[in-house]
Amino acid sequence: MAQYIAPGAHLIYADADGHIAYWTLCRIPIRKNNNTRLPHEGWTGEDEWLGYIPPELMPQVLDPQANFISTANNLPIGSWYPYPIAGVGENGRSWRLREILAGRNKFSPQDFLALVHRDCTNPIVRDFVTLALKVIDEDGPPSAAVARCAEVLRGWDFRMTTDSPAYPLAEAILRTIHRSLRGTPTRHLLAPPASPPES
Repeated sequence: MAQYIAPGAHLIYADADGHIAYWTLCRIPIRKNNNTRLPHEGWTGEDEWLGYIPPELMPQVLDPQANFISTANNLPIGSWYPYPIAGVGENGRSWRLREILAGRNKFSPQDFLALVHRDCTNPIVRDFVTLALKVIDEDGPPSAAVARCAEVLRGWDFRMTTDSPAYPLAEAILRTIHRSLRGTPTRHLLAPPASPPES
């Protein structure tokens, strides 16, 4: 795998002895300017490649303490990692996947279909709505419109299905959270909203 170049991939490994591992596979260049989100100035020499991230320094893990490995286009390593990896970031799917996998030890193929591939709970929206409803209960709704929205959200099962009366509100909340993070140090924590699942 050290010879792998492209396209970028997440290698997941398991063996008969119970070992599990993960390795980010891609040949990623190192530049003086590590900004991966803007076009580079090819005429100044300031953005020339200085080499590649060595394969042994690419994000990887062997037998993690969590006893599981998950990947959903989230950053596969801590924020301390010195090299930028474009196209990945923390997102609701990765948070939800870790919630599901951390709560159980055994899964059937049917469980994976229902809980992993068809699960449509966004923990970012769920936790925000839960907190917002507690604030409204304590302080009272600031307006009649907020009171109506709260009533719709109180009976919500937190599943973002398009046939739910709460779905338009939940989607609006998610998009507002994304917009509010633009230009802040936390802007990379959330990936762009995914297309809603069909109910």
